[in-house]
Amino acid sequence: MDKKNAQNWEDRHRQLITDYDIDFLWFDGALFPHGEHGKKVCTEFFNNSLNENGKVECIVGGKFWGISEAEQKGALLDFERGIPEHILERPWQSIFTSTSWFYDNYKESRMNAKVLIEMFADIISKNGNMLLNIELLPDGSIPKEQKDMFDEIGEWMNINADAIYSSHNWLAFGDNLGGYVPDRKATISDQTKSGDDRKDKVSFRERTKNSPAYDPSEVRFTVVDDKLYIIVLEPSVIDLKIPVLGLKSANGVKKAKGIRQLGNNNKVDFEQNDDCLVIKVTEDLLTKYASVYEIKGIL
Repeated sequence: MDKKNAQNWEDRHRQLITDYDIDFLWFDGALFPHGEHGKKVCTEFFNNSLNENGKVECIVGGKFWGISEAEQKGALLDFERGIPEHILERPWQSIFTSTSWFYDNYKESRMNAKVLIEMFADIISKNGNMLLNIELLPDGSIPKEQKDMFDEIGEWMNINADAIYSSHNWLAFGDNLGGYVPDRKATISDQTKSGDDRKDKVSFRERTKNSPAYDPSEVRFTVVDDKLYIIVLEPSVIDLKIPVLGLKSANGVKKAKGIRQLGNNNKVDFEQNDDCLVIKVTEDLLTKYASVYEIKGIL
């Protein structure tokens, strides 16, 4: 794009920032749009928020691979339809849509509530955020099949809100990755890495409704205050063994004082030994989608 068009882009975005109360700018494509023009827009976006609110209450997201450490502080790294394989040090985001980025009734949805909840759990356990596209009809309404799906996700969120809102990742994002292996060492070394994962390893590797089911033992973790939450991706009647929560694991966990399942008043039987924490998942603890357990005293 020539300088005249780049300046026109900058001027239009300046008007967007100053004339409308927006919280989030998202850029498709690599780095800042039109180089310095994109950086100037972002600078004005942050300064405008600071002047209006007394603090910066806005976000810039995009595919910011390869930017400087200073620039990273103002940019949210975005992965399109994919999830990194480990915890990222700085906050990041994955973006998804059900069929297309616009409504397309000729395509079958790749998603359902179950798989979106599973991906959401995976994302937040790795210090990320999910941005979900809503494909509107020409009159601005939401297609019934998608509304039904979002309503189911909303019901799950309402039940499990304690593990989601104000949460952050733990030392390990999960356990029993790929299925429980009894003699596997309880380690977090392969789950935390500094820096950013590469686009060509992550993007467009989303989970879909046709993906194989998770093993019943595979879990994800979130933390809120002093409570650890276990998200069981594929609930089943089993003795759920979690090695990274063993008393002699490398993660410094303490003796658990109690476990409850969110949205369920039924008793949760558990035991914790040197090798693992064991939750006895009975029939009355099964849920339609991922189930969540709150553990007190373990951190």
